[in-house]
Amino acid sequence: MNPPETPADLRDLESKLSQLRPAPLSGSLLRHLSESLSESHSTVESPVFRLVAPESDASGDTDRIIWLRFLPVAAAACAAIAVLLLSRATPEAPARVVQNAPISAESPAATPSPAPPAAAPWTGSGFQPVSMQQHVQSANDHGILELRDKGPVREIHLQIEETQQWADPETSTQIRIIQPRQEILYVPVTPR
Repeated sequence: MNPPETPADLRDLESKLSQLRPAPLSGSLLRHLSESLSESHSTVESPVFRLVAPESDASGDTDRIIWLRFLPVAAAACAAIAVLLLSRATPEAPARVVQNAPISAESPAATPSPAPPAAAPWTGSGFQPVSMQQHVQSANDHGILELRDKGPVREIHLQIEETQQWADPETSTQIRIIQPRQEILYVPVTPR
């Protein structure tokens, strides 16, 4: 096993490395490079990308070629923006219930108002519904409201997650659809 290097050894190595210089280029290599560069300026032209600035002509083709260079970049940017906007899209928030709306439930244990219509389930050849579950994710009390016809009611906001499971017995394929939704309950308040 080698002993650890000391700072003096490292300084000595650094001074030796700083004295190194690259070998000079040969004359034949320099001539070959200059010939290659001069040939590339005169011969390399593609319909879209050019290494040298094109000569302008009276028809304005120069501007068209320059814009064609940026067409793929612009298309990719548009696609990226579309994907970003679609991935951040959220379903519309449920409309706020007006204060004179009818009471939708008599007690917290009562059946909540019906869910908004869900997307039509996929009716594939062999898919059959297996189960449906509803889980209350959160319940928030938004205080007491005074309704004109019904008197005081407590407004409760429920965040519910509905899970539907479908299965195809022929292929053993299972599909699970999870839909979040918000419900608002109005519970009558009785004075004590």
